[in-house]
Amino acid sequence: MLQRLLVSVFLCVASLSVIAQEVVKVELSKVGSSGSADVRITKPTNLSGKNPALVVLHHAGGYSAGTTEQYAKHFASKGYIVAEPLMFATASQRLSGEKAQEISFATLSYLASLEEVDPNKVGVMGLSYGAVLSLFSSTKGVTRKYTSSNQFAAHATLYGLCWYARKHLEGAERVVSQSGFPKEIWEEPTGAPVLMLVGGKDNYEPSNTCEKFIEKAPVKDHYSVIIYPDATHGWDHEGSREFFDRMACEGNGCLNRNESNPEV
Repeated sequence: MLQRLLVSVFLCVASLSVIAQEVVKVELSKVGSSGSADVRITKPTNLSGKNPALVVLHHAGGYSAGTTEQYAKHFASKGYIVAEPLMFATASQRLSGEKAQEISFATLSYLASLEEVDPNKVGVMGLSYGAVLSLFSSTKGVTRKYTSSNQFAAHATLYGLCWYARKHLEGAERVVSQSGFPKEIWEEPTGAPVLMLVGGKDNYEPSNTCEKFIEKAPVKDHYSVIIYPDATHGWDHEGSREFFDRMACEGNGCLNRNESNPEV
């Protein structure tokens, strides 16, 4: 159900069954920056013409958890060229939001440069930590910091931390400082649609937190929210587990439970 919904958000086209994967080096895009990042590319083998593309950003558990690969294979089977930035392998290697955002936009620039990609049809979706990146990248302030020529065409956030965005919008000093961006970024969205997918039983925040964020946002028309009443945080993970996270309970820290829910 969720994957069909995301297909419609990102304007998917034909179904293609044969896919290929490779890891490429992507040059970092920030002015004055140097170095590269590993990005796994998944795509159909029989592409022709200009095609849509999608960046999939993993959660704070890291790419080694393998959660994003299900989306890469699904969207590639629908005609997308999918990029999974391999930002860090495990939670202990977590990058700052600014560095991760730099990798996200470098991936966008890489995709937009490919002959087989339509540069105006590159979307981004993120899980939890990656969802925060996806949400912030829907603003002009964040986009301009990393690129002068491209922007994401659509955004999706899966069990994102809307409490964090709300506190940023309200000017909470710690969150604003941590993000590296001023609270005024929300005054200038890029205009691309943002779909927020929320678990009704998410321990990180109440299910109406994204709606509260939208209520406070100076520009609202591009946001939409869907709540899955029985879903927890990390509903697309394999298996179920409990763990303490300092970002849960709206940043106060508490026990979080992830329950695998394929029905979502």
